[in-house]
Amino acid sequence: MPDNAAEVYAGLQRALGDIELREEEREAISTYIGREIPALLDTRVTSYLVLGSYRDSKHKRLRFVSHELSNRRTDTRGIVLGDTAEMDVDERDLPAFGIKFNLLASAADMITMVMEKESGGEGVELGRIVDGPYFKKSHVLPRDYANFVSDEITTMQDAKKAALEIHFNEKLDDDERKQAIERLAAKVPEDGDVETHLRQFLEEREQAAQPPATYSWVHLSDFRKFERACRCYPWTSEAELREQTQTLPGPEEIDWSNYDP
Repeated sequence: MPDNAAEVYAGLQRALGDIELREEEREAISTYIGREIPALLDTRVTSYLVLGSYRDSKHKRLRFVSHELSNRRTDTRGIVLGDTAEMDVDERDLPAFGIKFNLLASAADMITMVMEKESGGEGVELGRIVDGPYFKKSHVLPRDYANFVSDEITTMQDAKKAALEIHFNEKLDDDERKQAIERLAAKVPEDGDVETHLRQFLEEREQAAQPPATYSWVHLSDFRKFERACRCYPWTSEAELREQTQTLPGPEEIDWSNYDP
């Protein structure tokens, strides 16, 4: 294995803590490492471990992000954590998920976290990467996130977040929503018909039955930490998710326009 395999074993130690392994458990973990880890440690490839919710369409979007990362170039690979093989150990005796997570997260070159809601297993995964050794190589893509420390509308992203909250507010009637969107559009310092753009966006979300993503203050604080580190990439639609995925650090797409065989 390459020299950075030492990081993998450090990750294993983080997962195990003071747990003493039985012989069959050592063999199972060793087999898992030999089967799953070498591809992530391949120095010829930039590997991305993709985290997030595995429920319904959310899992599909994780695979979508993984696909986009894998197709960036021939030397990139995206891997969804939930699609990886299980470890042959008894979860009742050993923290199998924690071991698996730390092994894969330690081996991957980068970690990409897609967030769409405030609870569930993805929240646990966010907590694992926001601090410690994984933060430095992690990037988060939170749906419908806007800077929570400011109430000012300075970007279209801010406006879309506010528009969602207005549109799906059951306490407002249609006239109140219409007037609120008009006032909101007037605050956006961008050229073009902002109001029409917002209404088209809201219509798409309404048809898809996708209310605004909501997060706890803990998650918002975590997003802010990534934002301060310039590693937070908000999105509101799958088209924006694709665009944000393409801006993640890593090898750039190959420009074949000047290629002369």
